[in-house]
This record gives sequence, C-alpha cells and structure tokens, in this order.
Amino acid sequence: MSRAVDRMVDILDCFSSNEPHLSLADVADRTQLDRATTLRFLNALAMRGVLRRDPASKRYTFGMRLIEWGAQAYGSVDLTHTAEPVLHDLMLASGASAVLYVRSGNERVCLAVVESKDRVRHVVQLGHTLSLTLAAGGHAILAALPSADACTIISSDPTLTTDERGTVEAQVVCARERGYAFTPRIIESRAWSIGCPVFDHDGTALGSITATAPDADLDAERVAHIAHAVLHAARSLSLALRAPRDCWRWNLPAE
Repeated sequence: MSRAVDRMVDILDCFSSNEPHLSLADVADRTQLDRATTLRFLNALAMRGVLRRDPASKRYTFGMRLIEWGAQAYGSVDLTHTAEPVLHDLMLASGASAVLYVRSGNERVCLAVVESKDRVRHVVQLGHTLSLTLAAGGHAILAALPSADACTIISSDPTLTTDERGTVEAQVVCARERGYAFTPRIIESRAWSIGCPVFDHDGTALGSITATAPDADLDAERVAHIAHAVLHAARSLSLALRAPRDCWRWNLPAE
C-alpha cells in the first residue's frame, strides 16, 4: 500500500504551475515508471477526480477534487484569517461581494468570500474554480505575471477563440497599465467584477481580490470608487503578507 501511495505522490509531484498539463509519456519519463503502470495510476486518479484528462490533447492536469483539497488546506492557514477583515472592509466600501482567489496553475480557486448585504448579490462559492483568462479576478493575476507567461496561458486556453484571446490580451494589458482589472458582463449578462493582484513575501502574485455584483449599470464615478477600494484592499492584504512595497503599481485612482 505504501508503495502505491508513494507512486501516486510521485505522479502528482510531476505537475507544477509552470507545467500544469502533462502527457502519459511526460509522467512516465519523470517517474521512471513503465507506461502501462503509469497509465493505470493516471486512470485511477482521473476516475476519483484527483486528475482530469483533456479528451482533445490527451494530457492530464489537476482535477476538481485536488483543487478542492487545496482550497481547504489554504483555508486552514493564516491567509484566510488575514484576508477576512480586509474582505469585510472591501464589501462595506464597495457594496459588492468581496472575494479572494488563489492561483492554481492556469486556474484560480475561491479561498474566501464576504457576500454583499444587498438582497440581490453575486454569490461565489468557496472552492469554486475559474480560468485565469475569465473575468477580472483572473485578469488581475495575469497582469501581475511576466508578459510572456501571461500570453502563454492565454494562448493555451482551449476554450477561447482567436478573437477572444486577443480581447483577453488587451484587457490584461489595460489592467497592467491602470493597476486593476475591470470586466463588465463577463460571467453573467448582468454581472461585473473589479480585481487587483495580491502578492506574498517574495513578490509572487499568489492570487487576487475582487469586488463583484450583479449590476451592469456602472458609471465612471462608481467604477473609480470601487477600483479605489479594491486597490486599497489588495495593497493592505499584500503588505500584511510582507510583500515588497514596490511589487505592484498601487496608485490609487482619484475618486
């Protein structure tokens, strides 16, 4: 039994944020297992949702179960406790639901959320995963990555058309220039989100903070007000995590 566990851990260790998608041959080469044995373990992990196999590329990547475990693990550390008062203040300042996402490969996982007190609000579930290419929470993370890395992630997203890739790239450039991402009507026809990256002690973008609500009627004044609140929240949490003060352009826009 311990040998089987060791092999499964070795297989999972093959995946990384830089290489989240691997083929059977990739895993077999890295674990030094024969392909038949490797395939048996990969299929077993995929059946339990720990890994998932893309039917088009035939490559494997982390599955929902592993991402959910990761979210639960993150929830047990100080990051959640540090973020909760920041998110609460953002919710009060913006009137929108405040969400903290953490990066997991080419996706982001909802780690903490403080819902708006409005009767009609945009609900985000803990552990819910979204692509980095979708909406402000993902675009904010992409904007904080080196341009080449962000472009690679965008170009490798199989769900995007060529035109959509161009749109996402343009939105990420805008987010990088102004210090926050803004995406109206992306996930839902009447929902918007404004996001800013969050950094850890070594200046790595570990995730993003967003404000989101089911209200498409935003004027420039309200966008500026909420962007100011999101930027302030992201800066506060990043500095609480001992991030370098110069790792992002936290130039708060005038309200």
